[in-house]
Parts: sequence; structure tokens; C-alpha cells
Amino acid sequence: MTRILIVDDDNNVRRFFRCLLERAHYEVMEADDGDVALRTLKKNQPDVVITDVLMPNKEGLELIQDIKTNYPHIKVIALSGGGVLDMRYCLAFADGFGADRVFAKPIKPQQLLGSLKELLTAAQVA
Repeated sequence: MTRILIVDDDNNVRRFFRCLLERAHYEVMEADDGDVALRTLKKNQPDVVITDVLMPNKEGLELIQDIKTNYPHIKVIALSGGGVLDMRYCLAFADGFGADRVFAKPIKPQQLLGSLKELLTAAQVA
């Protein structure tokens, strides 16, 4: 079963994604910041990480960089609602740090599921 790690400091966002992804038959893990996500990655490597860009402690850009350095086979989807920075800058940084897909929040469920399917299909072909 495909494993997905959701990393977001907003509990409601994580809960929404968990429900959506479990209904689509994915195994879901959660972390509320990048530090917790890295500890989770060491124990249970997911196939995909879906991460917010702006979070307390270790934020999403640092997490993406760590994943791409230490776990290059893991696909990353970065999400941002902007916060104090313009959302476009956050997503451009995430793309530059190696995110496989970047999206503005809120993301439509079908858009997220479609991107997951594309990334996982491409990973199987490679």
C-alpha cells in the first residue's frame, strides 16, 4: 500500500487530507512540523510527502531540502497559503528546493489526488 506523510501545523488540514487519502486507499501518517516529519521518515519512509511550506520549528523548505538530500526517491508535494509572505514566493522557493509539485491552498481534492497518481505512476515507470 502506498504511504503518504502529511506535514502541516494545522490539525484541521491534516485531518481533511487524512480523510481524503484514506478514502482513496492510501496509508497515511501525520506530522505537525518538519522536525517530527524527519523523525517519522527515519522510521517509516513514505512514498510521498505532502508538506506545508510555512510552519513553526523546522519549516517546509528545510524539510524539502532534507528529503531531497537524504531520501531522493521520495516525492514531495508542497502547499502554501502564503502567511506573511506572498504565496507565489513560497511556492517558487519550494519548487527551487526540489518539490515535485507545488500548489496554493486551498487545493481541490481531485487536483491533489490526480497529482499523487501522476507522481506515483512516474515513479513506477522510472
